[in-house]
Amino acid sequence: MISLNKINQFEIYVKRYMILQRTSRGKRSVVFKAFDLQDEILVALKIMDGHSHDLTNNEDNISKIFGQGNLKNTNVLQIYDVFFDQVLNRHVIISEFVESKLTDKLGDMGVDDLDDVVK
Repeated sequence: MISLNKINQFEIYVKRYMILQRTSRGKRSVVFKAFDLQDEILVALKIMDGHSHDLTNNEDNISKIFGQGNLKNTNVLQIYDVFFDQVLNRHVIISEFVESKLTDKLGDMGVDDLDDVVK
């Protein structure tokens, strides 16, 4: 199995997505900012951790959880594709990429100092 740490910047993934940078790593996934070479848009490429197998052990669960691509709302990310990568042995979710920072969001909410958030 290929390590997620070995996915390099500017590597072409699945002959369609150019990895631009790793944006985050969570408990159940690693997220990359990528460029969709076919549709010519920025996307978020989320590779699920192996521990998420219980959640995503069959295609019915995948489509129920992530397959709501026809749902359109400004507060919901658009999901473009969900598939199983045989090489990584993990599920991959391709979604809309939203560029934002927590400090920007908090500023929009009127929070000037991060210390105010934790009080």
